[in-house]
Parts: sequence; structure tokens; C-alpha cells
Amino acid sequence: MSTNLIVIAFADRETAKDVRNELRGREGEGAIELQEALVVERGQGEIVEVNKGEKPDMETPGPGGILLPLVYGSSLASLLTGAGVGHVVDTLRGHNIDSDFVDDVGESLEPGSSAIFLQVAEGDVEKVVDVLNQYPGRVLKTTLDDEQEETLRKMLR
Repeated sequence: MSTNLIVIAFADRETAKDVRNELRGREGEGAIELQEALVVERGQGEIVEVNKGEKPDMETPGPGGILLPLVYGSSLASLLTGAGVGHVVDTLRGHNIDSDFVDDVGESLEPGSSAIFLQVAEGDVEKVVDVLNQYPGRVLKTTLDDEQEETLRKMLR
């Protein structure tokens, strides 16, 4: 099954988690299928939290989060790999998006902001876009076709 990548930035730390929680809830209802929904938050200073969350059908209780200090010379992509979510970086590479992009996302997040990396099944893109339409955000990257991406950008303004 073909998948698409959607990366959206938000002005606060809560919105990306709200988006992920709503999407995971719909996934639990069988309405959509997400391959991945990874939240990256930037706290005050140089601390980035990578929060993978959990799928509704997983037995692990509660969301999982990893705090990562962005230290001089470290990249978010290498920190993600070391934090056990390197498959996200591999997925990005599979969409011809290099680890420099992941680093750019981490560096571009202002303190107190967040981003969500969504890997969405091709047939569920419109359903995910409908959910995203409810939240103010900024498209950082997608592998959607030009028309779908432009529609998403207009909705998030």
C-alpha cells in the first residue's frame, strides 16, 4: 500500500498532540489507518521531546516520550535514530527526504512549539486532511500531489 508523508508545524506544544490524539481515536474506530504519528515538541531552550504516542490497539499503557537535548554538533535525525524512532528517519528517506530536512524541522521549531510527522495510507489522505483542517498550522513538507498539498496549505491558513 502506498503511503504519504505530511509534516505540519504548530505554534504551541499542545496542538500536535491534540491532532495525533484525534487521529489515533479515529484509527481506533476503524475510520483511518496511520502508519505513524510522531510528535516533536520544542520546550524552552534546546530541549526537544519526541513523542511517539501509542496506537489504540497496543497494550503498552500511556504515551511514550523521549527528551532529547539538542547539543552543538548533534542533529535531530541522529538523535531520533538513537532514541529508537529511527524508522521515522528511514521512512523519510524512503520518500526521498533526507535527514537534513528532519534537522531543519528541529531547528526551525521555536521554543514552545511542535510539529507532527504523519505517515498516512494513500486512501486515508482526505480523512486526515479533514482532521487537520480544524487546527491552525503550517505545512512543512508533504509527499502529496500538488493539488492536495495546495488544498491543505489553504485550509491551515
